[in-house]
Amino acid sequence: MPLFRRVIACLCALVLALPACAQTRSANEIDKLRMDIAARQRLLSQRMTAAACFLTFDIDRERQLRILTDSLDLFRVSLDQLESGAPAMALPPVTTLTARIALHESRIIWGPYRNLATQIRDQAATGIGGNIALLDQLARLEPILLNSTQSVVSALSKVHQTQSGTRIAEIDLAGRQGMLSQAIVKESCLLTVANIRKGSLVSHLNQMRAQTEMFEHTGYALRTGEVGETHNPPPRDTFEALVQAHYAWSDLIYLLDPTHNETALPELTLFDVALVYEDLLPRLEEVVWTYVNG
Repeated sequence: MPLFRRVIACLCALVLALPACAQTRSANEIDKLRMDIAARQRLLSQRMTAAACFLTFDIDRERQLRILTDSLDLFRVSLDQLESGAPAMALPPVTTLTARIALHESRIIWGPYRNLATQIRDQAATGIGGNIALLDQLARLEPILLNSTQSVVSALSKVHQTQSGTRIAEIDLAGRQGMLSQAIVKESCLLTVANIRKGSLVSHLNQMRAQTEMFEHTGYALRTGEVGETHNPPPRDTFEALVQAHYAWSDLIYLLDPTHNETALPELTLFDVALVYEDLLPRLEEVVWTYVNG
């Protein structure tokens, strides 16, 4: 089952498991669920751009079409859930002013981003690929979308930074790992685009280095429990999920090794990167799941 179909299925299962009375969901549960949704939006901004880039090269077309379609749907739904709430999930709308301003910014940039991503998807579905001009436009909008989603996460984090026992900081970091790893995959594809066009590779290589360092730093912090100012080791099931994610991460890094020599990846290797990442992402989602439901 594709990852985001699995996520939607899990959300549906969560809804069915809820008591009839929405008030029975605790404030801590609401906080964790909101953070999970907001953190996932960061990932989606990278995932949609990566899929669009792979489709430009006609890499793993059918899978990437599903990924882009599912991600477009999930971003739209999650934005609605944060802005307007989701009664079926006993989730009220976000009320914090700074978070609502950031959500409004996300809504503004989401429109043109969605239109470009949909164009790329629809062209690829009909066998028309290689529209680098559209990909360039999408890639220019993506950092703005990412920044707005990060602003939502930051606003939610600040509200709950004085609370203990909610694992909000851990959910933020675990979600960030999904975003960072997907961003690395996205940059590896854009790096190949730049190489084909005889453009500069420096910015993409620098981004990949910084994202790799941050991924490994956050992974270590989560495994050791050194998150924030207190030492709070992860529960056993979370630790095991973190270890499995680390092993899957090692497989991805191995494929990206040529970039350490400032070399773009050939298209065949990009295909392998796309496949291996789909093994890593469910591991990272499992980590988030243990924190949210712990």
